[in-house]
Amino acid sequence: MRPLSYSRVSTVEEAVARATHEPAAAFLAGGTTEVDLIRAGVAMPDHLVDINDLPLAGVHDLPDGGVRIGALARMNDVARTPAVRERYPAISRALLLGASEQLRNMASMGGNLRQRTRCAYLRDGISPCNKRIPGSGCSALEGFNRGHAILGTSEHCVATHPSDVAVALAAFDAVIRTAGAEGERSIPFDDFFLLPGMTPEREHPLQHPDLIVHETLGLVCVRRERERTTVLRMNRQDLLGDPDHRIGSQLLEVVDIRDAHPPEYGPRIGIDRLPRFRECAGEIPRPR
Repeated sequence: MRPLSYSRVSTVEEAVARATHEPAAAFLAGGTTEVDLIRAGVAMPDHLVDINDLPLAGVHDLPDGGVRIGALARMNDVARTPAVRERYPAISRALLLGASEQLRNMASMGGNLRQRTRCAYLRDGISPCNKRIPGSGCSALEGFNRGHAILGTSEHCVATHPSDVAVALAAFDAVIRTAGAEGERSIPFDDFFLLPGMTPEREHPLQHPDLIVHETLGLVCVRRERERTTVLRMNRQDLLGDPDHRIGSQLLEVVDIRDAHPPEYGPRIGIDRLPRFRECAGEIPRPR
């Protein structure tokens, strides 16, 4: 491993300030992805800012009936919070399906959204990959790409994002709140994940040292119709014992949400909630 310096902070302001003065700094929460990427030479920070002491681990009810989920809340804690289970069961189910019990106990909600693709060509540290080394090429285009994206791709990248809960959060119109050198801002969830286009190395509209503070869910699905909202995670592991293909993570075929739409429109595939995919998704049959 490369030598790293390390610091621990206790406030959001201190975290942002510390990262601002370290251009190659990275935030460390659960570390379930970041540490692996550092070991593999994919992530190359010079300094780690440990943010686990920040007061961002709670899940709070909002006056309008929504929920605010802290960026450091652990996946298991969020999935089992009564307000989430009762009002947003698809989010609870997506979290429980997203990883093993051990990982869910460590992984944070903010880290889940910031994790890198599972594409083997990014993670092997050797193959040409435009996400790792811009301009080097995309090995998956002509290589092993059975689990890669169908929609929203470009000639520079066909990778998918591995987060299961991201699809449910998009379906429920979540809002991401961040803190950075220029203050706080809110990002609609539909705008949080960027299409690869000409710059696949840029996955989010975040600038260094932006830090995710929390995710907010509003009134869109506070109808308590628990049986009418779920996540369908189609996984080769269920059929062939192969854990490497998680189709449910691919932003196009996961969520059958009725709570997020007026009842007269019936169920919709979760991709319908992502406006930039709607034109491409026109070829996908709508459930009736």
